[in-house]
Amino acid sequence: MKRGRPDDGQGPPKKISAGPKVKDAMGYLEKVKNKFANKPQVYNQFLDIMKDFKSQTINTEGVIERVKTLFKGNRHLILGFNQFLPPGYKIELPPEKKTTIEFNHAVQYVAKIKNRFREKPEIYGEFLDILHDYQANRTIDEVFQRVQKLFGGQPDLLDEFKYFLPAKAPSNRRGKKQSSAKKKAISSASRAAQRGGGGGSALHSRDDLPPAKIQRVRVT
Repeated sequence: MKRGRPDDGQGPPKKISAGPKVKDAMGYLEKVKNKFANKPQVYNQFLDIMKDFKSQTINTEGVIERVKTLFKGNRHLILGFNQFLPPGYKIELPPEKKTTIEFNHAVQYVAKIKNRFREKPEIYGEFLDILHDYQANRTIDEVFQRVQKLFGGQPDLLDEFKYFLPAKAPSNRRGKKQSSAKKKAISSASRAAQRGGGGGSALHSRDDLPPAKIQRVRVT
């Protein structure tokens, strides 16, 4: 893939792409609005950025940097902005790390339990105690039996918890690594919940998004 001549920032900014269909563009704007429903100022800032880009007040690289900053931590919104870029420009992000995916899953699971038992906080507290024991190398059977008893009437929570249990006697090195990653993820999520006072904002404080890469290509 050939690269074009670097933009020195002195020339006129390239016009906004005419590529996205109206339906797609409106869908993207709706996603932004819904994502930041509790922060309308972010949506308004995005509209201001789009106005500046359309009027050529800022160039392509400038709009990319502003969007990356505004949507930091929201991978799908950053990548979705590619539809507005002119030919030859594309934002690329490295694939998410497996550990990040595991941690996010664990955070969502712990938060689900907290919400499910918001009227019975003692159950949520006991679950965090079980996770603490799990981290302390209790046997899989011991941990599972305690969770099974705790979530006796919640089969969906029990089934999802099985995902974080290491496979018994994994047959290869890769299997051992995957099991270890799952255990670390659920343990990290429980520690984050405890630091956040039982699952507060600390559950959502992790930001593992790698820096974005702007790719310029010569379109022939």
